Amino acid sequence: MPQQGQPCSSVRLPADTVTVTEITASSSNFFRHFLRHWLKWNFWLVVGSIALLYAWTAQLCLSLLNLNADASPLWIPTGIALAALLWFGGQMWVGVALGVLLLNHSLSVPWLLSLGSVTGSTLEALTGAYLLRTSRVGLTFDRSRDVLNFVAQGVLVPPVVNATIGTLTAYRLGYLGWNQVSHNWWTIWLGDGMGILVFTPLLLTAAHCLTATPLTAAPLTATPPPLTANAFTAIPLQNHVPIQRFSKRLVRHWLDRLREGFAGELLLEQLIWAGLLVVISIFVFCSRPTAAIAQYPLEYAPFPLIVWAALRFSQTHTMIASLLLSAIALGGTTSGDGPFVAKAQDPRQVVLLLQAFIGVVTITALILAAAMAERRQAEAQLQLTAERNRLIGEIALRIRRSLELDQILDTTVQEVRQFLEADRVFICRFDADGGGRVVAESVTEGWTSAEQWTIAPSIYPELQTIFEQCPISVVDDTRSINASTFVQSYHDRYQVKAGIAVPLFVESQSGICPQVSLPRIPAGEVTAERQPCLFGILIVNQCSFPRHWEQTEIELLEQLGTQVTIAIQQAQLYEQVQSLNATLEHQVTERTLQLQDNMAELEQLNQLRDVLIHAVAHDLRTTVMGTLMVLQSLQKQPGEAISVGRSLLERMIQSGEVQLSKLNTLLEVYQNQTQEVVLHWEKVSLAELVRSVMEECEPMLLQNQITLLEDLPTNLPAVQIDRDKVRRVLHQLVTNAVKHNPPGIEVMIQAGIESGQLLCTVTDNGKGIPADQCDRLFDLCLGRCDERKLNGLSLGLPFCQQIIKAHRGRMGVTSFPGTGSQFWFTLPIH
Repeated sequence: MPQQGQPCSSVRLPADTVTVTEITASSSNFFRHFLRHWLKWNFWLVVGSIALLYAWTAQLCLSLLNLNADASPLWIPTGIALAALLWFGGQMWVGVALGVLLLNHSLSVPWLLSLGSVTGSTLEALTGAYLLRTSRVGLTFDRSRDVLNFVAQGVLVPPVVNATIGTLTAYRLGYLGWNQVSHNWWTIWLGDGMGILVFTPLLLTAAHCLTATPLTAAPLTATPPPLTANAFTAIPLQNHVPIQRFSKRLVRHWLDRLREGFAGELLLEQLIWAGLLVVISIFVFCSRPTAAIAQYPLEYAPFPLIVWAALRFSQTHTMIASLLLSAIALGGTTSGDGPFVAKAQDPRQVVLLLQAFIGVVTITALILAAAMAERRQAEAQLQLTAERNRLIGEIALRIRRSLELDQILDTTVQEVRQFLEADRVFICRFDADGGGRVVAESVTEGWTSAEQWTIAPSIYPELQTIFEQCPISVVDDTRSINASTFVQSYHDRYQVKAGIAVPLFVESQSGICPQVSLPRIPAGEVTAERQPCLFGILIVNQCSFPRHWEQTEIELLEQLGTQVTIAIQQAQLYEQVQSLNATLEHQVTERTLQLQDNMAELEQLNQLRDVLIHAVAHDLRTTVMGTLMVLQSLQKQPGEAISVGRSLLERMIQSGEVQLSKLNTLLEVYQNQTQEVVLHWEKVSLAELVRSVMEECEPMLLQNQITLLEDLPTNLPAVQIDRDKVRRVLHQLVTNAVKHNPPGIEVMIQAGIESGQLLCTVTDNGKGIPADQCDRLFDLCLGRCDERKLNGLSLGLPFCQQIIKAHRGRMGVTSFPGTGSQFWFTLPIH
C-alpha cells in the first residue's frame, strides 16, 4: 500500500508480476509498433525536413564561410542533427544520413568517401544523443549542471567520432596524406564542436518555447521530460489535436509571448540593448584595425551586452545575442575585417582565434543564462509556496472563525480553481446510505457543471477500497489509464482530460460516516483500532487538455483536504448542537454563552499568538538571517583568526538593538493588555519633554529632510505624569510621521489647555490617512502592506494608547488623504 500522502495512479503493476511470456509479447509489440511507425507519412515528413535542412545549411556554410581554410570553422548541420535526435528521437538518424547523402551527391563526392562521411556524421549525432540522455541533461538548459554536461559530453566527445571516421576514410582512400591527417582531424573536430555548441541549444530552446503551452494533447508539441537512458526512445509522431485547432492555439500563444516580451518598461531597454549589441559588434568585427590596435582585446567589447541579456532578459534573448555576435564576427572575419585578421598572419590562426572567441562567448552565455534561470525558478517556487501557504492559512482561519459550511466550501473550491488554473473543482459528500452528491463547485465558463452529478450507493464500497489503497489519485492523462466503467463514464460525460481526487476520511466513530462503510462487529467484541471511513472527495478536473500535476499542487490539495475535513466535522458538530437546542434550550443557552466567552478569549489569545509568531517568523527572522549570512561569510575566510570591520560590527549591534527594542515593546504591549500599566508619577514640564524628544529625533529628521517645529505656550503648567512613558509616546508619534510620509514634510508639536485638560497634538502636512484606516490604527494587529503601513508588527500606536489610557486620558487621530494627519492625546492637569 502506498505511503500516506503519496500520489499514485490507478494503473500500477507490481514489479514481480512480469513473466517471460510478457517480455516476449512486449518485444513483439515493440517491433509491430516500430514497423507501423516507419510507415506513417508524418514520420517521413519530419525525416525529409531534417534531410533538406541539413543539406541546405551545409551548402550555405560552404558558400558563405570562405576563409581559404580546409573546412568551415562553424559546421551548422552538426548542431541541427544533434538537436533533431534529441527532440524527435533516435530514429531521426535516417534524416541525418539522407541529408549527408544529398550533400555529397550535390558535391559529386565518390561513393566510398560519401559512405564514410554518412557513417561518421550519423554516429556522431547518435553518440551525442546517447551521452546526453544517459547523463539526463534537460533540453531547456535552465540548470548550470545541464550546461556543463552538455559542453563536456555533447560538444567535446561526439565530434571525435566524425573526425576519426571521416579522416581515416579519406586517408585509406588516398585523399589525404599522412602529414595531413592530424590537421584534417583537428579541423573537423573544431568545426563540428562549434556547430553543436552554437546551434543545438538555440534550436532546442526555440522548440521548447514553441511547445511551452498547454498543448500536451499533441505529443509532437509536448515539452520533453529530462532525457532518459534510452537514446533511441522517440516522441510518438501522433497528433491527437486537430491541426487547425493546434495552429490557432500556437498563434495565440506566440502573440501572447510577444506581447509579454515587448511590453512595459522592458521594451525600451530591449531596444537599447539590441541596438548597442549590433552597433558595437559591427564596429569591432567589420572594421580593419591596425596591427597595433588589434593587439588589444577588441573582440570582447560586445561581451558585457551578453551579460546584460543574461541578467535582465530570458534565456532566448541570451542565446540569440550569442548567435548574433557570433554571426557578425564570422561574417566580418570571412570578409577580411576585424581584429582576428589583423593580429594573425596565417588563415589557420584566424580560424582558431575565431573558434576560440565563439566558444568562449557561447559557453559563457549558456552558463549565465542557466544561472539566471535557476534563480528565476527559485523565486517562482518561493512565490508559489507563499501563495499556497496564504491560501491554506486563509481557509484554516475561515474555518476556525466561521460555522457557515456552505460559504467555506464555496470559497474553497473557487480559490483552489483560481490558484491551480483548473477547469473544474468540486467537493462531493456521501450521505448516510452511501450516495454521493456535489455540495460545492466552481467551474470555468464553457464547461459542463457537475452540480447535478450523483454517485449511487452501490459505488461507495468500490471508492472506499480504491482510496484506502491510493490515498491521492493523480491522473495526468485520462486516456492513458484503465478506468472502471463508472469512472470512464464520468470522464466522458464531463470531458475530463486530467484530474486529482483527494479523499476526505474521518474515523468511523465520528458519527458522520455512511452506514455502509461501518464494519460489522460481532456482539461482545471490541476493536481497539479505529478504521477510517470515506465521507467525501475533493476533485480537481482539467478539461481542456491533459496536464502534468506538480508536487506542490498535490501537496496543496492534500492539506486542503484536511482543512475541508475539519470544516465538515465542525459543521456536523454545529448541527448536533442545533438539534439539542430544541429539547435542552436552557442548557444550550448557558453553554452557548460560555462558548462565546471562550471563543472571545481564544480569539484574543490567537491574536496575541499570531503577533508573537509573526514577530519571530518575520521581523526577528530577517535580522537573524542577515546576521547568520554575515557570520557564514566570515567563516569562509581562511585562517583561525578572522578580522571583523568595526562598521560591520556596529551594524550588527545596531540591528540587534532594534530587534531587542521590538521585543521589549511586544512584551510591554502584552503586559499592558493583560495587566495594569505601572506608572512612575512625577511632575514634568511638557516644554522640556518636547525639546528632549526633538533632540533625540534630530538625526532621523536630518536624514529624511523633515522640519520639526514646536508651538508651546510659555505659561503651560507642569503635569503629573510618567516622564519616560509620555516621552516614548511623543517619540513614537514623530517617528510615525517620518516613516509614513515622503521626505521634506513639516511636523508641528503643539499643546494647550482645553476643557480642563492638557491637549497635545502632533501634526504633519504629509499624504494623510484614509478614513477607513483611522479607526484601525490603534488595534493590536499584524501590519498590512498598504500606503500607510509596512510589513511587520504595528505595535507603536496600540502601545501609545495603552499609556495614555493609563494616565486617564484619551488618544485619537484626525486625517484626510492629501491634507496630512493630526494625532492628539489629552492628559489630566491634576
